[in-house]
Amino acid sequence: MLRMLRGIGKQRLLVLVLILLLASAVTAGCRSGKPAAEPAKQPAAQQPAPQPAAKDSQAPAKPAAETQPLKIGLVSGLSNWPAVFGVPAMEGFQFAADEINSAGGVLGRKLEMVKIDDEGSPFNSQQAIVKFYEQGIRFVMSGSHSTAVLAQKPKVEELKMLVISPLATDPAVTDTKDPYYFVDMVNNIYLGGSIGFYARKNLNLNTVLTFVRDDAYGTSINKAFEEKFVGDGGRVLAKVTYPTDAKDFRADLSKHLGAKPDAIMLTGFAPESGLIAGQARELGFQGTILATNPVLAPQYAEAAKAGAENTWASGAFSLDPNAMTDATKDYLAKWKAKFGKEPNVYQAHAYDAVYLLKKAIEDAKSTDLEPVRKAMLGIKNFNGASGVTTVAPDGSTQKPVRMMQYKDGGWKYITSLEPGKF
Repeated sequence: MLRMLRGIGKQRLLVLVLILLLASAVTAGCRSGKPAAEPAKQPAAQQPAPQPAAKDSQAPAKPAAETQPLKIGLVSGLSNWPAVFGVPAMEGFQFAADEINSAGGVLGRKLEMVKIDDEGSPFNSQQAIVKFYEQGIRFVMSGSHSTAVLAQKPKVEELKMLVISPLATDPAVTDTKDPYYFVDMVNNIYLGGSIGFYARKNLNLNTVLTFVRDDAYGTSINKAFEEKFVGDGGRVLAKVTYPTDAKDFRADLSKHLGAKPDAIMLTGFAPESGLIAGQARELGFQGTILATNPVLAPQYAEAAKAGAENTWASGAFSLDPNAMTDATKDYLAKWKAKFGKEPNVYQAHAYDAVYLLKKAIEDAKSTDLEPVRKAMLGIKNFNGASGVTTVAPDGSTQKPVRMMQYKDGGWKYITSLEPGKF
């Protein structure tokens, strides 16, 4: 280092020292001096003051569950022998649903009908209830026959569903104090009892041969008939119990017609009842034939042919002007406009069943099951297609019974028997 300094002239050395001192002073100033001033902050942009929310002129949107279609289960015998009433019942259900949907639905919800054919099988009929439940369906219309409905009933009560039948008239269907199963047609106590009463008191018949269909419907009709007919002094000369698939009754007729009964009492459905009547006439029976509501279906006269003459039946429906209410007349006009023919007893009661549910839902202002069930039990004097209906505490129906006579090729309305008058 000394050698380097000695080689540098005095003047150059002085300049070098000055440069070093100047650099040292600048460095010190950078370390200890004030930081450079930050650029002046710009004033923040002024935000507009919050304004009060505008009031919504529309009502709050309904939850999705309250606007989606309301599913209604429909179970009926659409094939095999129950089709004689199962198909008309299904037609009545659907006609009512279409009409209700065209008018805006129920509480703003359209009805979506989910159909199952139980083929007349009690097992299939019960399983249909389970299938509906698994799909979230709680309201059901049943066009099944009484035996199938009695298989449905325990499952309906277990699962807490609401079912209305337009045709299951066995009294056991509504034999309960806390009903979940409702029937909007008068039951067999009324149907069987009324024809027994009328046969003795008005037709003055003393003796009868009875044909009893071997199922819940036939046995309950016969029980009510005998209680009234025998109780009022009549005699049953013989009772023939037949299987549900029977077609030929000539052997039993030949065996018992020799006792010369005043009447033959039929407790079955239209097709086999027509066969019994026709075969009895073939064998020379000229007396009165007694029956109940099922023979009002056209299949009775089709099977009996001329043998249908002088049949008397207790019915749940009549299109005679003297029996129709204004509601029945209105329904008749709408049905004929669509189908070109008159409705039968099952179509009218099925139509009413859907409207009874509609009324219960609207009265309850809810589609929850328990409020609707309570509202069903409160329905009185409902003026429907089949007449004026009051729902009894057990879920059965109170309404007049129509006494009908088949004469000159058609059914004629004779009179009405009010509940409690026979």
